[in-house]
Amino acid sequence: MRAERRGGAVVLRPVGEVDLSTHPILKDGLAEALKVSQRVLVDMTGVTYIDSTGVKTLLRYHEKASMLGARLALTGPSALLRRLIDILDREHSLTVFRSLDAALQDS
Repeated sequence: MRAERRGGAVVLRPVGEVDLSTHPILKDGLAEALKVSQRVLVDMTGVTYIDSTGVKTLLRYHEKASMLGARLALTGPSALLRRLIDILDREHSLTVFRSLDAALQDS
């Protein structure tokens, strides 16, 4: 996973599959990003597959970000990821942007 600073946010870019065996990489990246920034954007355009473990990791860290007064949002999710979020995010609290540019423009 790559991480970079853009427009006052840390942008994480996971690639490939996010599932039971690979979600610790996402978890570690999210934890580190929340240590250094109040705004974390997870660019999902490089993710080819994500299961419920990966989505639950995103939701768990979204909750942690909120408790810290930080913001975590997703950008560029696939249709499958959007559907999983709709099913698993019962409170509909996770912010999702169509693109990274749209997220960066939102302050």
